[in-house]
Amino acid sequence: EAYDAYLFGWIRFTHFAAGMILGVAFLLRLYRVLTGGPHARQIFYIPFWSIAWWKDVFSEIGWYLFIKPPKEYVGHNPLAHAAMFLMFVLPLIVLLLTGFALYAESFNYGSGWYTAFGWVFSVLGDSMTVRTWHHSAMWVVIIFSMVHMYMAIREDMTHRQTTVSSMVS
Repeated sequence: EAYDAYLFGWIRFTHFAAGMILGVAFLLRLYRVLTGGPHARQIFYIPFWSIAWWKDVFSEIGWYLFIKPPKEYVGHNPLAHAAMFLMFVLPLIVLLLTGFALYAESFNYGSGWYTAFGWVFSVLGDSMTVRTWHHSAMWVVIIFSMVHMYMAIREDMTHRQTTVSSMVS
């Protein structure tokens, strides 16, 4: 019988546990941003004001379109830098905040969870709107992850950077 299996309860618990682990991993990554070098900070800001950065972005677009020769970069190239910030870091922050807010909703208004994350409902609206933001951010992260893997493998094969090859072999 369905009441004996508690299947959805385990799925829900796994979802909450994965969210907590993701939250802790993100906090550890923020610690690395504060204590690490410039490459550890790279994906957490975009130098919109730098004309040289914009030139490199368009140069990299030309490389991905097979129009221009590749340039060498230490760390992420500028196009990957922008994509990581706009399509991974920001949606991940939305994912974590909305997820913790939805988790806090199951507690009382005076609880620590609701005190820490209840403000998300004031910013975004009702529970369904917060769920929609959470769901949309999830799809942005999933689609970006697939495109990122493709682009990393493509870069490894066409530019001979051996980043992916060194992880596998």
